[in-house]
Amino acid sequence: MNGSSDIVDFKDLSRNLGHVATTEHLGNPDLTDVEACKATADRFELFLKQFAQGIKRFVDLSADDQTQARELLSAESVSSAFWVLSKCRYEPDELSERTRLWERYLGKLKMTPLTDSLSLRLLIANGKAGNVGRVLSLLQLRRALSYSTCEEEFNLAIRSLRVSSLTQHKDGVRNIFLHDSQQPAIDNPTRWLDAILLNMSQRGFPLTTPFANLMIECYAATGGRTGKAVHHFYRVVRQGILTMPPDERPTYTDEMPKDWIYVPEEQKKVYQPIKVRVKFHKGSPPFYKIPSTVKGKLLYDRNPENGELKLSRELEPEYSLPLAAAFAFADSLQHGACGHDPITLDVGSYNALIKACVYRGALWRALHVLDATMPAAGISPNTQSYNIILSGLAAVGDVVTSQEYYLKMHNSGIQPDCYTVSAIVDGLLNMNDISGAVTVVQDFFNQHSVLPPIWTHSKILELSLGQGMIYEAKRYCYFIQQLWKWEPNQYHDESFIELMRTTQASPGLQKVALKKMFAYFGEELKDSDFLP
Repeated sequence: MNGSSDIVDFKDLSRNLGHVATTEHLGNPDLTDVEACKATADRFELFLKQFAQGIKRFVDLSADDQTQARELLSAESVSSAFWVLSKCRYEPDELSERTRLWERYLGKLKMTPLTDSLSLRLLIANGKAGNVGRVLSLLQLRRALSYSTCEEEFNLAIRSLRVSSLTQHKDGVRNIFLHDSQQPAIDNPTRWLDAILLNMSQRGFPLTTPFANLMIECYAATGGRTGKAVHHFYRVVRQGILTMPPDERPTYTDEMPKDWIYVPEEQKKVYQPIKVRVKFHKGSPPFYKIPSTVKGKLLYDRNPENGELKLSRELEPEYSLPLAAAFAFADSLQHGACGHDPITLDVGSYNALIKACVYRGALWRALHVLDATMPAAGISPNTQSYNIILSGLAAVGDVVTSQEYYLKMHNSGIQPDCYTVSAIVDGLLNMNDISGAVTVVQDFFNQHSVLPPIWTHSKILELSLGQGMIYEAKRYCYFIQQLWKWEPNQYHDESFIELMRTTQASPGLQKVALKKMFAYFGEELKDSDFLP
């Protein structure tokens, strides 16, 4: 809680809670003043703390203050307070800590009756905080008290699984290179998903395919990419210019980062400009990670007598228990799980399974789902299906297979989007093909009227400049300048016009920003490098 006065004005606090409750009723997120919400949340927390810890007592208050204090502890006011807390945009860790603290204070005071609305507010706050166990307990409580059922509470339960996993990634709890057995329990979310399904069934809420897809997606969201699915292709090297040979030192150093770097000649640290470089590793990813290199080859490391194809290995449960659980969970939904009627998987369901495969490094299994499982089920892949595949191939630098599957996508009449371009470019950049990446972006724009996301433009420039490939960096700047001059015609649809306007207005792609980026790497982008 931010430092605030120890004096709580009950009437003012009640008025603030009433104001945000009115704002909530209007349903306009733009009306939510985050700083006002934080200030109100701080005052309400102080109010709870003073009475829960005995700093203030009701018997010592005047009659009017007692009435106001009891009003603040009513179910309606507490519900509004939790809504305020959920709108403060705190990080999940802080939101989790404060939510549980408020619950403990309220439990100690025992003056707030639990209602349908309040329990839903508690569920919202705990869902956003990633308190999975608490969310499931509230679902059970709402069932036991026969409260109304709504889809939002089950969406929040799924959201809590994702938030909890993201928190563990951020805090470094999950090491992607460890075995599945050494990962956090939430890496395999089956038991929590089953608990949600059971609660839905007990309360008569039907399972639909779109909702099932959200559940299947948890197998990718809660685990993220594992060590089998990624490879570190390059590293960033920072070198003080005074430690460089004189003929290699940049002359344009005004915008370069600066730091204290040890200079052997002077035997002390000197504050100096830093040359930022990108160094690609010499080693390629292990051959078994790359579909195009392991294709048709047998793997023998576990059985020296009888080899097996990579697909066969990825189909075994031992390859990845969470991945095996994802397919088992999806299969159970088709037969009726936890009292629900059977559902039919759609393209979103299979996309979620493909994504789970890609994140677990099971690229052959992902390709098998795309090429065999989906056609057998009468499901046609869409743009997202191929984008997930292409992003997985890019992560291991398999440009050959990426080109093969983009051609298959193109021949199927499926239109690429910004993420298609981004995935293909990422694969080329990982293999240090800067020239190819620049050409791909230009070709997609000219042939398909598609541009990659803004961050891809910056990535191309950074990797070019980080390796001293000034020609390619300026070549890409020339392309960006062409985008500045673009104007719509009758053949462009509204979505593409909006994309172009957004790209043209992006601060990171303006002349000043481009000059600063070059200067950061010790290079000068002159006015003569720009189109008139």
